Amino acid sequence: MSRARGLPRPGRRAAAALTVALLTAGASGCASEQVDGAGNADTPISVVHTDAELDRAVAAVVERHLKNKGYAVEPSEPVATPWKHTDEQTVAVVDTLAFALQADAEGVLPAPPEPTATESEPADADENPGDSRSPEPSSSGASSSQAAPTTLPSGDSALSADRVDALVEERLAALGGSGDGSGSASTSPEAAPEAPVTVLAPSKGTTRLRALVTATTAARLDLESVQDLNQRCEEFTAAARVDVNSTARPEATALLRERLDRLAGCRPEAWRPAQTSVSEDVADDRAQIGLTYGVDPGIEHHGLVPLEDTGRVLPEGRVSVLGRGDEVPDAVERDLRHIMGRLDADGLRDLQSLVSGPDALSPEEAAQYWLVSRDEEQAPEDWYVPQRGWF
Repeated sequence: MSRARGLPRPGRRAAAALTVALLTAGASGCASEQVDGAGNADTPISVVHTDAELDRAVAAVVERHLKNKGYAVEPSEPVATPWKHTDEQTVAVVDTLAFALQADAEGVLPAPPEPTATESEPADADENPGDSRSPEPSSSGASSSQAAPTTLPSGDSALSADRVDALVEERLAALGGSGDGSGSASTSPEAAPEAPVTVLAPSKGTTRLRALVTATTAARLDLESVQDLNQRCEEFTAAARVDVNSTARPEATALLRERLDRLAGCRPEAWRPAQTSVSEDVADDRAQIGLTYGVDPGIEHHGLVPLEDTGRVLPEGRVSVLGRGDEVPDAVERDLRHIMGRLDADGLRDLQSLVSGPDALSPEEAAQYWLVSRDEEQAPEDWYVPQRGWF
């Protein structure tokens, strides 16, 4: 198996060994499960999720961890709105930022202040009308003579991961029994009140939206932060995740572009359709700036540079387990919190690298390998697993 790209520690050989083990030992049946007897094998638990790559992988990790703890787990197919399916035996893996951007885009991305007359034009723009110098084109998609930066206003920060979690819970409470995104609860007199859906177990790592450029572009234009993009994007093509770059998400798309324009002075000439990997688009120069989650393994693999964003022009969220907290057994919730606590930034990045690219593992295979690599599950006897620090 060739898995040269973006392989997390303990190393590439371990991923290759996973495939050999699956072929020779029969998939996950060879695992030495660490059952502690805490689970209730009589009532299956379901972990519902969307078809997003990282959501499916996290759900597979949660399912396998619960099985290892002695719970019966009912397999689930991807659904569009997993939070609607939660009950006392069903929890949902949800990308909280993606949910919040769809449910309340302006709550996540506050509209920036309107431009003033002095802010709308570069400094000294009209003081030398006889100066007819024009920028010379550059082969890398940006002019060698840049316009003077505009004065950037102070605007409200985009939401942090904790505030996104709170917004998600508020929106789900407002949805009540409908769960259809309309904001109106069921008015049927027969409808029994349901326990609220809450964030039971957030991932330790966040899914921060980051602005990416190549190392060459960063060095040539002296880019370190999002604000350094001021008047540097005019000849750029931009790429971004579908949540903020789609006609199906018009409000979030418009707000993101307004915030980049007003708070960072970045106005890309064009935007690529959100149909391919953002990091791949930037690495292959199909786009000169990209907006994607900071846990994207392609960032490190391609040597891309995430720009600092201390003012939080861009938001962040988490991949979290949602459920009806008053109905989910305490033991289940404790086990969920434990395993989601292991999904820090490196854990999310490593897991996504296992399910990405041409040599991607299935979510179930990736979950087994990831749990073994984190010492959450014993390796099968015929696996080769290097010690930490080997590579």
